[in-house]
Amino acid sequence: MTSKKTTSLARDPAWLEGQYDNRRRVPAFAQHVEHWRLGSAQARRQLACRLDIPLPSDATLALDVFPAARPHAPVLVFIHGG
Repeated sequence: MTSKKTTSLARDPAWLEGQYDNRRRVPAFAQHVEHWRLGSAQARRQLACRLDIPLPSDATLALDVFPAARPHAPVLVFIHGG
């Protein structure tokens, strides 16, 4: 059961913002982001890819596609919102 305190905090915009602010909540945030940035750059250099393919329904959205090396391979779709 949800407590009244938790329910009232969930209505506080500052509290909610703090829950989603990983820069404040994750101690090594900058190091994690740099690791992801370097790994992504390496993947773009080393793998076949088609980058920034615009979606027909919304030109502000785009896909990066990294095709599998073998035909009929399974597909992984990762959608990141934010």
